[in-house]
Amino acid sequence: MHWSIVAIAAYLANAGVGIVDKFLLKRLIPHPAVYTFFVSLTGGVVIVAAPFVLEDAPAPVLATSAITALAFSAALFCYYAALQRNEASRVIPLVGSLTPVAVLVFAGLFLGETLTWLQLVGFILVMLGTAVLAEEGNARTRLGMHTILLGVFSATLFGAAHVAAKYLYTIHPFGSGIVWRGIASIVVAFLIFVIPMNRRRIVAELTDKETKTEGIVLLGQAMGGTGFLLFNYALSLGPATLVNALAGVQYGILFLGTLVLSRMAPRVIREAHSRREIAMKSAGLLVVAGGLAVIFLV
Repeated sequence: MHWSIVAIAAYLANAGVGIVDKFLLKRLIPHPAVYTFFVSLTGGVVIVAAPFVLEDAPAPVLATSAITALAFSAALFCYYAALQRNEASRVIPLVGSLTPVAVLVFAGLFLGETLTWLQLVGFILVMLGTAVLAEEGNARTRLGMHTILLGVFSATLFGAAHVAAKYLYTIHPFGSGIVWRGIASIVVAFLIFVIPMNRRRIVAELTDKETKTEGIVLLGQAMGGTGFLLFNYALSLGPATLVNALAGVQYGILFLGTLVLSRMAPRVIREAHSRREIAMKSAGLLVVAGGLAVIFLV
């Protein structure tokens, strides 16, 4: 299967996670350390495949697995810390637009990935369209310097994690590699949990009976896990730079999904979209489509 199909499937699942997050963010945003703990722990679920795919790993594989898990968890922490300080409609475009750029730089430096000038043009078009699609029309505040720094750190760390994961799947079989990464992710979750302040927050979150969103949380986790596996499989098959460039597909699906749900199921999500915003998003979709056409068809 071509890596682009797998990547698009991953971003489709991640768009579903984005819709769930829109539902949940209206209710409760846990402390960044709490969210990072649960996501890191969920990333370790892949160890169930260990009896079937796990192979002995040399030191470089173990080190790369650890770097990948640490960078990804640190990126999540910075991302949700930024979300706590400012509106999602400001933070998401910042991180979403900068992450592929970080991947482009790191993949060129450490993996030797290069783009042809036409692919670079397509990449830039996709990034521009993604920035438009990720921007939401309800932002009322400007980003402070602290939030900008958190967003830049998050995007840089996400980029480092994705490139490290690509390297991991280059030097080790995908199945075994992702299990080793899952083991490292569990270790990171444990390190978060042993900090007394974090442990109290995590226990409080687990024992909180006020929110009745367990079902929607499980749905989001299931889609997130599916997207995680598909994204990493796409990374193992294709160039890290272009796999990340397809993120514009996720934002396009997210926009269309929220637009449809706002009309058909307003109790789930109700977002008002002005004609100007719809026109802007539609233009963003066309720019992303044009960029992808340049990348894959020219």
